[in-house]
Amino acid sequence: MTKKKSIIIAIVVFVLIMLYFVLFSGSGLINRTKLNEERKKIEQEIEAVKKEIAALKIDIERLKSSDYYIEKYARDNYRMIKPNEIMIKIEENTETLK
Repeated sequence: MTKKKSIIIAIVVFVLIMLYFVLFSGSGLINRTKLNEERKKIEQEIEAVKKEIAALKIDIERLKSSDYYIEKYARDNYRMIKPNEIMIKIEENTETLK
């Protein structure tokens, strides 16, 4: 084997090793792509939670300041009724007639 062939083989092996580390190592392109996708998903979840928190803060302020809203909340969420009221449950029929 000539010296020139040995150098070429060494360069090819070196390039392959570097390519492996660039693509598949812990900080490689494949891992970085997965981490970026996960980061985007987490950022979307954070935004959804922030919106939920804002809505809950609005509900809290309404509950603190409005008797009407307290009554509406209790009726809607806990099915509470006033004395001498009758609750009637109406179900929708989602089946189509033949």
